[in-house]
Amino acid sequence: RMIIELKRINGKLSGAIVGPTEDIKPFKKIDETANSVTLTFKYFVFNVHLLLQKKDEIHVVGKLQDEYKASGIKMK
Repeated sequence: RMIIELKRINGKLSGAIVGPTEDIKPFKKIDETANSVTLTFKYFVFNVHLLLQKKDEIHVVGKLQDEYKASGIKMK
């Protein structure tokens, strides 16, 4: 499990993985479409990408590295 924080500042989406550890990993690249977002971050020496697609107003589903299933819930 991980906690992802995304913010829109001046129309641009930015963010980081902020949990569950204290090691904050900012996203190197964020690509977004109308119903999805691809987040790229560094994990050790690897660039890893996480695709999240909107399922409904509070749920997302996706894949990590096009292989591992991912799901999430919007928190405030």
